Amino acid sequence: MNENLNILLTPFNIGKETIKNRFVMGPMAFNQIFDSYGAFNDEGIEYYTERAKGGFGLLITGCMNTDVTVEGFDPRTGDSPMYASRRFINRASRLNERCNAYGAKVIAELTLGAGRNYPGQHAPSAVEVFNYPNMKGIEITKDEIHAKRDQCIKAAAVMKASGFSGVDIHSLHWGYFLDQMVLSITNHREDEYGGSLDNRLRLVREIVQGIHQVCGSDFPVTIGLHVKSFIKALNKASLTGEDEAGRTLEEAVEIAKKLEEMELRLL
Repeated sequence: MNENLNILLTPFNIGKETIKNRFVMGPMAFNQIFDSYGAFNDEGIEYYTERAKGGFGLLITGCMNTDVTVEGFDPRTGDSPMYASRRFINRASRLNERCNAYGAKVIAELTLGAGRNYPGQHAPSAVEVFNYPNMKGIEITKDEIHAKRDQCIKAAAVMKASGFSGVDIHSLHWGYFLDQMVLSITNHREDEYGGSLDNRLRLVREIVQGIHQVCGSDFPVTIGLHVKSFIKALNKASLTGEDEAGRTLEEAVEIAKKLEEMELRLL
């Protein structure tokens, strides 16, 4: 191997966890690896085990839905550790045991939902639904925000009990619900969850603090950060990034600094 690439085989740390090399499998979500109770099926366990066997140091699961109340939840069409938690822990523990046997660590990705990305979903504000400009998302109430927050924190505790090496909070990218909370173009709220950047990041901060309270301050929590939106307006792309109406690079730098203060690791 080229000497410049030797670093790929060296370990690195995410919090207290040591990852054996720099090969990381990014999160990819698909429902075929879950059973009708929202737990990993045999095919799902084998899917991750084979990648651990192939040499990956870190695997990140696809996003799993933590909200089973605000949006409602159908286990036949989705996956959630909150629907049948004991069954989920049993199956996920098996997944982690097998992956760990090959020296791979596994981080579980948790999502609060899609927001305005799909019709009929709750969003920070009643703005245009993606690809449906004549349709508006359902503005979420503070009580519903708290319900999503609390379920995400409880789900993190389930993940720790399942043997995962940490959790990845989805998203701050691609315009999903949590990203919509932070983006001023989609968050027009006038309460403590809207307005200033600190207010728009409030939900992220509350989730991280809650996870550290129930899982321990050394339990790794990561998040992906999309540093530029490439949009001119809602439902209007900007391929070159000019006339940015979403997240700019300058704001992303400020967000990164604030996430670091929360002891969040960026992926």
